[in-house]
Amino acid sequence: MTVKLYTFRLCATMDGARLNITVDFTKRYPVGALIFYTVIYFIGHYSAHGFNLLAKHELLNRRWTGLTGVVLVAAFHGYKIINSTPPSGHDESAMDALGFYVILPVGIITAALLYLNWRDKEDNRQDENGLS
Repeated sequence: MTVKLYTFRLCATMDGARLNITVDFTKRYPVGALIFYTVIYFIGHYSAHGFNLLAKHELLNRRWTGLTGVVLVAAFHGYKIINSTPPSGHDESAMDALGFYVILPVGIITAALLYLNWRDKEDNRQDENGLS
């Protein structure tokens, strides 16, 4: 069950012969959803940074505040996907859409944050031991 996303047609005429080239992308790539959730993350990240600047204390962890915003928007997005009918012409179920457009991008962002958090802890541990 794949969805035809884009069709490109290139028509060229050479000596009266017509050449039609059709390229169909039939795989789904959730790049738009990943960009959407990344923007949501950075809105939360920088709003927590601004709040910390106004408070003049480190009250909110910027990374986890951004991730909290992503999870909240993902919950509303998932609720909307599950409770609405799929668009006409799509053969995918609501669970396929939920997996591709909610769970996968949030999982990628969470994995990146866990990796960055782990790297920061390793750097702090090396700084404490005097290693460079």
